[in-house]
Amino acid sequence: MDKEEKVTIRISEMDLLEIDQFLEKNVEYGSRSEFIRKAVFEFMTRGSNGRMSDGTEIKLDGSTEDTLHKAVDRGFFTSISEAISIVLNAANSEGVINDIITRKIEKKKASEDLFEEYDRRVKPANSSSYEPKSWKVR
Repeated sequence: MDKEEKVTIRISEMDLLEIDQFLEKNVEYGSRSEFIRKAVFEFMTRGSNGRMSDGTEIKLDGSTEDTLHKAVDRGFFTSISEAISIVLNAANSEGVINDIITRKIEKKKASEDLFEEYDRRVKPANSSSYEPKSWKVR
């Protein structure tokens, strides 16, 4: 077993109070030391500031971010990173991500169909210039 070394860090009283309040609600983290050790390793493995491991930044609207912060504050998740991970994994397993992709494909196809219809009605075959004609949008 590796020898553990003691490291001294400085934390403001306010931050320490927040850690203690978190630990009261989340006893599985044990002591302050255990919590800080886990937080450091989570930071290193998952990244920070809404970035995924490949550097992709995750941008959330204010309402979503606020909801996740409240869920973390109340102990439903240990961090924003964990919350995002759990929500996205659940969305994937329940088919929500596939549904979103399918709707995007359908919207793209509808847009392409609309422009093809426009080109058929407005631009005569083998003509390099448009000759506007009236047509109705479905």
